[in-house]
Amino acid sequence: MPQQIKRHYINVQGRRVHFQSGGAGPVVLLLHQSPQSSTAMLPLAEKLVSRYCVIAPDSPGFGLSDPLPMETITIEDMAHALDEFTTAVQLPPAAVVGVHTGAEIALEFALRFPGKVDFLILDGLALFNEEESAEILEHYLPPFMPDWDGSHLTWLWARLREQVIFFPWYRKNREARMHYDMPDAEYLHSWFMDFMYAGDHYRGGYGAAFRYRNSAAIRDIVPPTAALYRTGDVLETHRQRLPALPDHARAEIVPPGPGKLDDRIMELLNERIAGEQPGWRYRHHKNPPGAAPEPGYIDIGDQQVAVVTAGNSDRPALLLLHDLAGSSASVSDLVTTLADEYRVICPDLPGHGESVDMLPAGFSIKETVAGLSELLAVIDESAYHLLSLGASCVFVPGLIRHNTGIDFKTGMHNPLLLDAAARNRLQDRFAPPIEPDDYGSHITKLWYALRDGRLFWPWYEPVAGNIRLHTPSLEPEEIHQSLFDALRCGKNYHLIWRAFFAADVVNEMRSQPQPLSATVSKTHPCHEIALTALAQLPAVSREETSDAWPDVIAAHFR
Repeated sequence: MPQQIKRHYINVQGRRVHFQSGGAGPVVLLLHQSPQSSTAMLPLAEKLVSRYCVIAPDSPGFGLSDPLPMETITIEDMAHALDEFTTAVQLPPAAVVGVHTGAEIALEFALRFPGKVDFLILDGLALFNEEESAEILEHYLPPFMPDWDGSHLTWLWARLREQVIFFPWYRKNREARMHYDMPDAEYLHSWFMDFMYAGDHYRGGYGAAFRYRNSAAIRDIVPPTAALYRTGDVLETHRQRLPALPDHARAEIVPPGPGKLDDRIMELLNERIAGEQPGWRYRHHKNPPGAAPEPGYIDIGDQQVAVVTAGNSDRPALLLLHDLAGSSASVSDLVTTLADEYRVICPDLPGHGESVDMLPAGFSIKETVAGLSELLAVIDESAYHLLSLGASCVFVPGLIRHNTGIDFKTGMHNPLLLDAAARNRLQDRFAPPIEPDDYGSHITKLWYALRDGRLFWPWYEPVAGNIRLHTPSLEPEEIHQSLFDALRCGKNYHLIWRAFFAADVVNEMRSQPQPLSATVSKTHPCHEIALTALAQLPAVSREETSDAWPDVIAAHFR
């Protein structure tokens, strides 16, 4: 992420909107296509940010923005949501750039709120007829729901490949064949992740694009408008469907080639608005504190840490560390439970979740401890309750040593404490690198690794002697969340676990100046080893618990 572009959340009519913004000057509002997010607009934003104030929201139901509440979503609904968002951030009249679905939203926004739009650029405005819309809506958007065997992931990868071979993707005839190069595996993976963020909500905003019947109203547009159609784009032929345009609107073809579209958009903006508007910069609007969990970001130098906070500000501060390769989303129930008594601060650990950009050189325990210590310095409390889950116990000794001025009351739940022999066996095999391949097999392999980990320990040796003797939690939604968290770690996933198994956590804890407490669930695959290791640490109290978390953890931690 470019350093000058920051991420934010804002509450709009009770709905969280996630967006990115940066720069100062005339305002350019960037609207992405479905099923992508504001991240898809970053390459253009990076080129504009030195001259303009750019602001790019995640559309409702995509990226990290909440969906709209209605069952059937329309472009008109999304245009009204955009109006509410621009009002909430106090956005002045702006140049609006929309891509595909974003072009439809931008057009409807300009038709309904012309005073908020100084200049309109539409990339690939669709003009489907009724027959086309009806057919696409019937076949294009099947549900995307986690299934027990991970088949929803195989389907999604196959669908994405088909979408660059045929349009619509479900037709397999000569007329539907497109003349595109097959994207590489990294591109398909990034597209796959867009769907993972949206989940089944993708059908709302995506469906709205195909239901939209008002594109021909471009003939009534008030702000100056440029309708661009890329050579080779799936919607290129829709230029011929445009009605007669007024004098202040025009349509043009953008020639093929890398960067040609962005270059043309920049030319149009520079011709039209540079120097004509007063400068403006987004000023962060902090949401009022409350008991309900709220996602946000805390700036640490040029980087941002994604943090969920919950609980009233007058309560004792509790730093909650999720398990390795997890995220704050994976412990949302525990955050809510603990917020009854604490002001909970639950970051996505550096290299995890939405804090992935914090460690550009790759994951290390030392750098993670340093990043968390900087976070504590920004929050600026003299005392913390500290609770680590699973393998995040690896950060506890360093955090205590690194922050001698802070009084910690420290607890661990299911700390993964292993001897050197076990750590050596697990180091290379426990978390294989996530390396996208053309056919998506990296996704399937990861699904089964995470699922088998609930059945065997270690997961990669599924023999009778390694069966975990408890009723496993195999809910597909849980495994899907674990998969999503692991995929967000990206290339750090392998490095995270390698670094953990290289660390002698038990030895590090022997010299801790502050007492620790630990709970170990009977269903933990290494609970006997953990209890034995904890018994060797004189400053650690330990307790074996049932698996009824989060209530058991919260009760013990009091």
